[in-house]
Amino acid sequence: MAEVLVYEGVCEIPAEVPAHIIDEWEVTLKNAQARIYNNLIQKISSDTAFKNFIADASSDAYEAFVNPNFRKANVIKMKQRVKLARAYNAWNTGVKNAFDGDSPYFADRVTAKKDKYQLARYTLSAVGSKPDLYWGPIPKAVLLLTGDLRAPRYIGANESLTGSPQKVVLDEFVNTIRPMLISEGVYGVVMAYFAHEGGLADLRDNVIRQTNQNLEKILNSFMDTSAYVAGGLASGGDYKDPASWTGTYVHIYFDATSEKVKVKARAETVS
Repeated sequence: MAEVLVYEGVCEIPAEVPAHIIDEWEVTLKNAQARIYNNLIQKISSDTAFKNFIADASSDAYEAFVNPNFRKANVIKMKQRVKLARAYNAWNTGVKNAFDGDSPYFADRVTAKKDKYQLARYTLSAVGSKPDLYWGPIPKAVLLLTGDLRAPRYIGANESLTGSPQKVVLDEFVNTIRPMLISEGVYGVVMAYFAHEGGLADLRDNVIRQTNQNLEKILNSFMDTSAYVAGGLASGGDYKDPASWTGTYVHIYFDATSEKVKVKARAETVS
């Protein structure tokens, strides 16, 4: 067995979301006002449609969510279903007031909420953005493990790479597995940072453990195990601890010294 690729990157949270990203979000959303309204009224054109697509669908899901052992569970479920079933007129009026014609409400609300888009800083730390950060550490790690020869050109000062890109998955699944791994990894990074900043170290570590287990399941399921060693965990190891990881993997971990979430990808051949 031979180690043929090791990559490590840091999920650096930018001080703020680049202005051009927020401006593009604002303009794009405002320009979509008429389309959003038309789609809504075409899909939900009557009280009957509202009950079918919104009210009953919501109540069905809500009833499965409510704990049947909770006191007055049936009453709680009934109240939710009854209240939604009679809400079409209020919903329709609200939609028209927000979206119809020259109503300024929607555009004003979009502008007023721009500051909330700063939460995207956490996502950008993991996924990157063009042209500011290009590929972030999560997509870079995934690209390296799926044989993308461009990725090494974008290794930054706070990253390390030894070896070369390896296509560790079967050819027919390269394009399928990339978005699966990236979405799972980015979600894990964001939730880990949220938990850490909330002072919830145990929850942060559990998020990392679950994310790494999911990443391992995905990658192992599509791996070319005739050429590469599947990812695993050393005996007595911990999914939050890089020293415990074996084989071929892409994982995240929390560096207590820098207080940053990091990404590590590794490829190991069977011979």
